[in-house]
Amino acid sequence: MVDDEGPGLPHGAAERIFERFYSERPASEDFGTHSGLGLSISKQIVEAHHGTITAENRFPPLADEKEDAPKGRAKARPKGKGKAKAKTNAKAQKANPAPDPTPEQAAAAQDQPVLGARFQVYLPRW
Repeated sequence: MVDDEGPGLPHGAAERIFERFYSERPASEDFGTHSGLGLSISKQIVEAHHGTITAENRFPPLADEKEDAPKGRAKARPKGKGKAKAKTNAKAQKANPAPDPTPEQAAAAQDQPVLGARFQVYLPRW
């Protein structure tokens, strides 16, 4: 696993960065500074060894993921007539739970800054 502290990956580019000649560069940089071949070559080497390589943006841990924060979230308890409706809503949520957000979605919802990119390589044992 390798972490960098660059600007991170553009939205939706986690797969495209492994394409030959793909390069995201600041407007202030001269053309030709990056060839866009390094990650493509890395992917070819990893796949030749029956492995996988992935990339994702890094974000600070969310508040409920920090070690000192309590696990789970406190739920408000309805009082009176709203209790029956709350039970119905809770049953509906259990039957059709919302999918867990990706780290990118969760961080965006909380306006978390991108800390850079994380590249992971998995090579099977022979």
